[in-house]
Amino acid sequence: MKKQHKGIASPFNIFLNLSNTIIGAGTLTIPYSFSQSGILLGCFLLFSVSILSIITLIMLIQSSEMIVDYYKRKESTMISENENKGSTDNLLEADQMNEVDDLINHSNDGEKEVNYFSYKQVVIHSFSIFFTKYKQYSYLVGNLIDIFIFLLCFGVLISYTVIVGDYLSSFMENIFNFDKNSILCSKGLNCFFVMIFIMFPLSCLKKITFLSYTSFISIICIFYCLIVIVIKFFIKIPALDKRRDLEWTIVPDSDKLIGIFIAFPVFLFSFGSHMTVLPMYSEMKNRNQRVMSKVIYFTTAFCLMSYLFIGIFGYLQFGDANIKDNILNAFRMNDISIVLAKIGIFIVVSVSFPLVHYAARENLEHLYESLMNSLQKRIKLSELENEQSKLKTMLYNYITTHNNNHLPNWLSLLLTVFTCSASLAIAILLPNLAFVFSFTGATMGTIVMFVTPCLVYGMVVESKWKRIFAFSLATFNLLLGCISTVALVIERI
Repeated sequence: MKKQHKGIASPFNIFLNLSNTIIGAGTLTIPYSFSQSGILLGCFLLFSVSILSIITLIMLIQSSEMIVDYYKRKESTMISENENKGSTDNLLEADQMNEVDDLINHSNDGEKEVNYFSYKQVVIHSFSIFFTKYKQYSYLVGNLIDIFIFLLCFGVLISYTVIVGDYLSSFMENIFNFDKNSILCSKGLNCFFVMIFIMFPLSCLKKITFLSYTSFISIICIFYCLIVIVIKFFIKIPALDKRRDLEWTIVPDSDKLIGIFIAFPVFLFSFGSHMTVLPMYSEMKNRNQRVMSKVIYFTTAFCLMSYLFIGIFGYLQFGDANIKDNILNAFRMNDISIVLAKIGIFIVVSVSFPLVHYAARENLEHLYESLMNSLQKRIKLSELENEQSKLKTMLYNYITTHNNNHLPNWLSLLLTVFTCSASLAIAILLPNLAFVFSFTGATMGTIVMFVTPCLVYGMVVESKWKRIFAFSLATFNLLLGCISTVALVIERI
């Protein structure tokens, strides 16, 4: 009888964690996206993206299982061949055996327990399986994934910086009664203050597990905002018909079609959970693809309904003329419920910044480790001694001294300074929250969340037609991302 996986997470736990991953600060820009795409088209785009998200998430789950099955078959085949040949000369090369042993552990009772993958590992293994002759370059694919994920995290860091600067300026003006033109109400200066006194110090910490609780507070704050927006809509219903300044876009005119490609990346970005779904699946009790697929269906449907509520009810209250890229900025600041919502989002975003930064720094550390490993293989001490190069000798000595390949403290601090400074500078130059989310979603969001999973699935699936479908869908998603990126740049210029 097959041994069941010893996971600890129930389907309901995974539902909560996956919902928590998907629903974030990007929710605040969805009403503005509806003003760009129109109500009907916005609903259609959100529904389409939710379907696309379900497909790509399930592709990742199925790909991980197919990779595991591939290595199980490979192990059985190799053992069988060696037993038949009965000679140690025909044993597998060490790196081939290690490749299998890294994936399959043998417990004391002889059962095989499978080590499941992270997002990056699935990409690397699928490349090695599909491009067998070039699998020695799979580490380069891993480096590329690290760069993509870093840039995706970097876009989130910029958006967080924009939010805290925007809200703190609002507090200075409306709560502390400073003049709107005062330097204390400057968004750039407030971004700087929050970065220097809150976000940067927390980002310098090596261990930030004590901040993990903020993810649950975040989803509570987002749903508080959703409830407030819906309630205020029903309160305003009697007065909406009397307001002449309210105009809504049902379907955008031909001269406003560019708005579709501004809204579409925001919707893409709002369903991003692809980097975390595999670790969640690996911790599932009695892991099962069918059960996990149902969890993905229910989670995506739940998030879709939440987005539709906040998007439609938020947009209908303010129309095209009064809507803001951050929906909370469209309300009057003297409303205590809105003040509480802004304070909650401000606190959560401020302390969530180091969590995202930690993930970004981790990918940079992976790149550093890959570089060090590559240099260790290429630089030989004998060659250095023959060439009598002081520079190469110093480089070799440094590499051998830091053979653990961990990021040095000084370099970690330097990267933290660079990342925080760059996100602050871009947030000051591009203070439009919707643009930041749109551009991040159109570029790295599309690649990481909707192109790569299709490519991974296409490289490991055996069915010819499923492979064609996967590669076609990847091409379609990439094309949409490119068009959206160009549209955003044109609109910005």
